[in-house]
Amino acid sequence: MTHKIKIIEVRNADKVGKSGKAYVQCSIKANNTQGIPVWINGFGNNTTKGWKQGQTVELDVYEDEYNGKKNLKFKSPPETNIIDVLQEINSKLDWLVGQGRDQNGMPGSTSQLPPKEEVKVEDIPF
Repeated sequence: MTHKIKIIEVRNADKVGKSGKAYVQCSIKANNTQGIPVWINGFGNNTTKGWKQGQTVELDVYEDEYNGKKNLKFKSPPETNIIDVLQEINSKLDWLVGQGRDQNGMPGSTSQLPPKEEVKVEDIPF
């Protein structure tokens, strides 16, 4: 079941499994429904490495039992593809500077650009 979790503390640790395969262990400290801090564990990735204290994230949390002990676990969120993110930022920057290129790099319409505002030197804060 998906829950909104406000992170109190987050830890990402590089580990090596018994088979020799490397993985990232992610542990999140958050308050449960009674307001008691609990740890929720799962596999980490580039998305979890970007999480910070105080951030709210949506996670699929479930209870798991191992050796008679119950633990809270989460399913890893989809990993953010940094190339896709950078391409989206680049296309927005192109639009903002008035190059008017679409996401494929082709010239596009600049008619939707806001009018340019005149900047006075005395208005620059540094």
